[in-house]
Amino acid sequence: MVHLARSTPPSLVAEGLGIFDRDIRRCFTECTSVDVSDVAWMQAQLSPSRGGLGLRSLRLHSSACFIASMVHFGIAFEENHHLEPSLIEFNGAVEGMERIGLQDIIDAPPHQRQLSSMIEDHQFKIIFDHTSSPANCARLLSVSSPHASAWLSVMPTPHKNLHLDPPEFQMALKWWLGLDTSQNGSSCSFCPSHALDPLGHHALTCKSGGDSIFRHNSLHGTFWESCKLACIAGQIEAGSGLDVEGSRTRPADILLPNWEFGKPAALDFTITSALNPSTLNEASVMAGSAASAAEIRKHVANNEKCSRLGWVCIPLSVETYGCWGEEAGRCLDRLAMRIATRTGCPKSSAVSGLYGRLSIGLVRANARALLASFPSKGLGLHLNPDQFQVANKWWLGLDTSGGSLCSFCPDTMLVPLGHHASTCATAQAGEHLANDDKCVDLGGVCVPLVTETYRAWGPEASASFSQLASRLAIRLQRPKSVLLHELYSRLNTCLIQCVSLAISSPRNCFQLPVFVSLVSTTEFLKELGHRLRQVSGEANSFAYLTQRLSVAVQRGNAASVVGTIKMDSEEEEFLV
Repeated sequence: MVHLARSTPPSLVAEGLGIFDRDIRRCFTECTSVDVSDVAWMQAQLSPSRGGLGLRSLRLHSSACFIASMVHFGIAFEENHHLEPSLIEFNGAVEGMERIGLQDIIDAPPHQRQLSSMIEDHQFKIIFDHTSSPANCARLLSVSSPHASAWLSVMPTPHKNLHLDPPEFQMALKWWLGLDTSQNGSSCSFCPSHALDPLGHHALTCKSGGDSIFRHNSLHGTFWESCKLACIAGQIEAGSGLDVEGSRTRPADILLPNWEFGKPAALDFTITSALNPSTLNEASVMAGSAASAAEIRKHVANNEKCSRLGWVCIPLSVETYGCWGEEAGRCLDRLAMRIATRTGCPKSSAVSGLYGRLSIGLVRANARALLASFPSKGLGLHLNPDQFQVANKWWLGLDTSGGSLCSFCPDTMLVPLGHHASTCATAQAGEHLANDDKCVDLGGVCVPLVTETYRAWGPEASASFSQLASRLAIRLQRPKSVLLHELYSRLNTCLIQCVSLAISSPRNCFQLPVFVSLVSTTEFLKELGHRLRQVSGEANSFAYLTQRLSVAVQRGNAASVVGTIKMDSEEEEFLV
C-alpha cells in the first residue's frame, strides 16, 4: 500500500486508500475491543512522538508520499500532470499553515518525513482546538512530550517483564487516547465517596489502594537495575538519621557517589499528574508544567538537608502520562551515556532502552491502578441487585427469614438473622463437587489447597514445592528460582480463583463459617497477603485479598438467604 501511495497520483487511489484506512480502524477495534471516537482515532493516527499510536492514514498522507517520491526520482515536472493537483491536495491537508508551491519543491526538494510532519502538526492542532476541557489539553501536551510514548516502542518480552497483559494493554489504550476509563462514573473501590473521572485522574492519584507506592517502587527498581548495568555503585534509601540535627527524612531514593563535580547525587523519584488542579491551568498550555512544579517541591523539601550532607539534590519527576522533568531528563541522558560506554552499544539505543524500560513500568502501574479502582465483575467483586438488597438487611440485623421454613431442610425454621441460611449443610455437597471440577485441569493440586487453605503454606508444603521445583529444573533445564516463582504464582492464583468460585455459587454456604471466623485470624491473612505480594509484586495484595473475601462473604450470605426461602408453586414457575 505504501508503494501504491508513492507511485500513483492520489486522485486515482483515493477511494481504495480510504477503504484501507477504514479496514485498519475496524481491525484495531476487533483486536483490542476498544471502541474509539473519531477524535480519539485522529490521535491514534498520529505518530507516537505526537501522542498517537502510529496508525497513519494512507489516504491523508498519500499526497505527501507522491510528491516526495516524484521529486526525488527526478521526474520532469512538465511530464507529470498529476503533481500540481497533488500539491493542491497537500495544501488542503495543512490548511492554515504555510503553503507549498511548485517552485518551492523545485528549489528545495522535500523528504516525505517533512511533508508528513506538516500534516501531523495540522492534525494535532485540529485535535487540540477541538478539545474543550483544560484536562484534555494537558493530556495531549503530556502524551506528545519527548519519550512519553517510549512504551509503544518496547519489544514485548515477558521474561524481562517488558510487556503488558491484555487487560492492562486495553486499559492503557483507553487511558492514552482519552477515552472513558471510569465505567460510567463508578465510585472508587478504595474510597467510595469519590467518583471516578473519565480520564482516570483520581484512580492514578488515590492514596488508599497502594498503587501509587507500587508505581514509585517500580520506577525506582528499574532505575536501580540500570545503574547496575552501567556499573555504578550506589545506595538505596539514604539520608535517614545522617543529619547532625537529627532529621529522619530520606532525601535520596538512590544515592550515587561522585555524580556531579565529585559530589554524591541524591536522586528522589516523584510522580505527579498533569491533571492536578493546582497545576492544571499551566499544564494545559505548556507541556511539563506539572513535572517542573514537582521538581520545585522536592527542592524545597530536600535542598537544606542535602546541602548539610554535601549532596546534590536531583529530583526525578515524571508525569503519569510519561512527561519527564528537565533535571530528570539530563540525569537519564547521562545514565544512558554510561550504559552505552559500558556495554558498547550506540547511545541512541541506550537512551531508547532506558526510557522504554521506565515507560513500560510506568504505564503498567497506571493500568493496574485504573483496573483496581473499580470492582471487577471478572474477579467476582460485585453483588447483583437482589444479593445487595439481602446483604443490606442481613448486615443491619433486619429480618431475612420471612417467617418461612428452609427450602433444603423443611423441618427447620429460618431465624431472622440468617444464621441457619449461612450454616446450612444440605446445600453444600453438590456445589463442592462442582468446584472440584473447575480445577481438574490443574492436576488436582488445587483441591487440597482450597480445602486446607490455612495450612497450605506450612513448612512441609514449602519443602514439597521446593522439591517439585528442583525436579522441574532438571527436567526443563531452567533455573530453579524461576520455576519456584512460577509455581507459587500458579498456586496462589489457583487458590484465589477456587476461593472465589466456592463462595460465588448461589446455593453454596460451605466456606462461609470459615471466612466469618477470620476475624480472629488476622495474622494469617497478613501472612498470606505478604506471600502474594512476594509472588505477584503487588504492593497492595493484602488489601485486595481482604476486599475480595469481604465482598464474597456478603454475596454468599445474601445468596444463601435467598436460596433458603421456600416458594410456592406459582413463584417457582414464574422464576423458571
